[in-house]
Amino acid sequence: MAILLAYQRLAQFCAGLSEREKQILEEYFSWEMSLKETAGALFIHKNILQYQLDKIHELTGYNPWKFRDAVILYIGLKLVNVR
Repeated sequence: MAILLAYQRLAQFCAGLSEREKQILEEYFSWEMSLKETAGALFIHKNILQYQLDKIHELTGYNPWKFRDAVILYIGLKLVNVR
């Protein structure tokens, strides 16, 4: 039961993100958290990507720069996409 509540809470964090923010995270994770590669794939400057990742941190409380937080965001995105 506690695991189900944790999954629901995690999915809520990621469901609250805009489609653009979800796209940014999906690209970021698909490029192994490389700023250079992600920025290139999204056709944006690296500084803009850094700003957007910081904004995601502010919105969710999870920092995509830190591995443990990134794993949580990754799983949350997968849960949102399954629904």
